[in-house]
Amino acid sequence: MSHKSAVSMEKNIRKVYLLSFLSSFHFFSAVLIPFFTLWGKLSFTQILILQSIFQLTIVAMEVPTGVVADKLGRKFSIAIGFLLTTIGALVYASVPNFWVFVIAEVLFGVGVSFFSGATEAFVYDTLKQSGREKGSKRVFIRLEQFNLLGLATSAPIGSVIAHYLGLRAPMLLTSVPLFLGAIIALSMKEPEIHEKGRKPSYLEILKSSIDMFKKRRELRILSIDMVVVALLSYFYIWGYQAKLMQVAFPIALFGVVHATIVTSEAAILHFLEKLEKLVGGKKNYLFISAVIPGVCYLLIGASSSWIIVLPAMIAGMAFGLTRRTPMINYINKFVDSKARATTLSFINLSRSLMLAIINPVVGKAVDINLNLTFIGLGIILLAVAATSRIEEEMLLD
Repeated sequence: MSHKSAVSMEKNIRKVYLLSFLSSFHFFSAVLIPFFTLWGKLSFTQILILQSIFQLTIVAMEVPTGVVADKLGRKFSIAIGFLLTTIGALVYASVPNFWVFVIAEVLFGVGVSFFSGATEAFVYDTLKQSGREKGSKRVFIRLEQFNLLGLATSAPIGSVIAHYLGLRAPMLLTSVPLFLGAIIALSMKEPEIHEKGRKPSYLEILKSSIDMFKKRRELRILSIDMVVVALLSYFYIWGYQAKLMQVAFPIALFGVVHATIVTSEAAILHFLEKLEKLVGGKKNYLFISAVIPGVCYLLIGASSSWIIVLPAMIAGMAFGLTRRTPMINYINKFVDSKARATTLSFINLSRSLMLAIINPVVGKAVDINLNLTFIGLGIILLAVAATSRIEEEMLLD
């Protein structure tokens, strides 16, 4: 590879880090639940129905957006994704109406479908072209750290915006960094080494992935564990602001809380290898990172004081929401190269379908009793951790 090409590939990685930062630069994240409940006048069930629509949109667009990425190039797919999410933010901020929100959520879902898988493939092929694919774990961890940095930076700003300009303004202004992301994506250089050809159909993805799961016991255990714990931890995102409102925590400080949470997530990822050594290995860390969110759910559900609720939220989300990053790396070690794309697509599709089904159920439970919902999620998560079949030998770097 020429020096010029090497420089281009290095610029790609830096730009993708920036895109990861911009993709999560959501001013609205600090006041997401107040935006929906106070400005949008939605119930929690309606909020999570919207998230089911988002997940189903991703499932429906998984194959079509992959075809676009193959035909036009991954950088164009990423740019289209940023542009569609820009429009989605503008639609969300237009009128406080459930059906308008449905349109916005579909736009977000299609947009995420365009840039999520394409971004990962773009990064891996860039690393492969420059001979750095063995360092992919560290690069993907840094990508997640930049994503969290975007949330940590934008959330406090979003709280200030909401305080002075109203709950609608953070959503409206989120369109600015998203549009900037589309421009930056177009400036990247498409890597020469990447998979080409027809995107497999849903049935082909299903058949290929089932065959792979039949052959690899380790793949089955790791994938199921990762998806289930990630699903249960996901509801922290939608429940924590509702709990803060319940304990009368000032909305003006929600952004500071959100920034603290995502900063804690970034810290966990940064010190991941040291934490694994500290607790006696990767298996022990994965067990602990499932137990802590479960215990924290119980504490949050049982407490009416923000002094207990706040640190429990931070700890639960810091460990629960970062666990997927090392798990993806371990899963990749048991996937044949030829079947990598279809197997990872199958795992993502499975997660999205499960979320689409579970979201309204949890939403209804929250409308009935928020605290009991937290306790129920905690009990299930602890049961999953206690019955995990992960072995140290499965956790390969």
